[in-house]
Amino acid sequence: MQYASNLIAQLGLRLEDPGEGTFYAPTKLQALNNAQLKVATLVDKSYLSKLQKIETDLTLTEGVFDLSTLTFGVLKGDQGIISAGIYGGKQARRIEVEDIPKLDNFFLQATTQNPVYYIFENKLMFFPVTVTKIDIRYLKVPTTLYYKFTGIPSGGTFSTSQWTGVTAEGLSTVDDTYNGAVVYCPEKGTHHIVTDYDGAGKVFTCSPVAGATFAKTDTIYFLSNPFVLTGISGVTCDLNDALIDPVLGYAEQECWLSDAKRERADKAEDKADKVIINLNDTAKKAEGIGTKGDKRNGGN
Repeated sequence: MQYASNLIAQLGLRLEDPGEGTFYAPTKLQALNNAQLKVATLVDKSYLSKLQKIETDLTLTEGVFDLSTLTFGVLKGDQGIISAGIYGGKQARRIEVEDIPKLDNFFLQATTQNPVYYIFENKLMFFPVTVTKIDIRYLKVPTTLYYKFTGIPSGGTFSTSQWTGVTAEGLSTVDDTYNGAVVYCPEKGTHHIVTDYDGAGKVFTCSPVAGATFAKTDTIYFLSNPFVLTGISGVTCDLNDALIDPVLGYAEQECWLSDAKRERADKAEDKADKVIINLNDTAKKAEGIGTKGDKRNGGN
């Protein structure tokens, strides 16, 4: 398990700037977030077991499920869907869009014993359409390393300019603690500045106002120093430890580029690329049911 605070410190050493005279913590944290997403996109999915998720008892509407309603974003678009199947039952076979006409063939048509699905326009189309509930396994997008506050409690104060934080998440009891903080709400896609904070009620007031009322399901990311590091010591990276080196490499590349040091950026990128290539080359898989031996382990 890698803590975000440790990654920030390690990146500072690579940048020969542990005292943060040039690269401040928010810059490094942003670079690390970009890098972990890049690594997760490039590396073979066999290394992404920590990103695997399953959601069950999902409701279909006339055979259609909107993937944007999953709890987490799906990594690599439709390639991040591992499998889908009838809720508690048969796993479905995935087909491509161009194979849809084949379902008209009596011998190939979808049934509850031979369900199929395809993905189009970020929607999962499931056959037969008489099925109403499904399970989906997928790879989620790595969790952003920014500290975030989640869940506005029912009964709290909320409007287009205010939201109430959760006491259990460690928010300060001191008034005006977060005044001036730049925050981001991904559900609304909006940035705001905290103009007032009530420590007793954990109520934030912000400007500019949001286009819609803050909801109890919204999340709030602190983006500006020093608030970006609020509680960061408890935030961990979702990726396997084997992937941390290339994450640091690509983050280093981004920081050097921001400092107009192209040669050092290229060297950091080249090193990270080689690690990814090596990992992907060694990600051998068994050939399936009936395969003689396991070629990952040198079987015959």
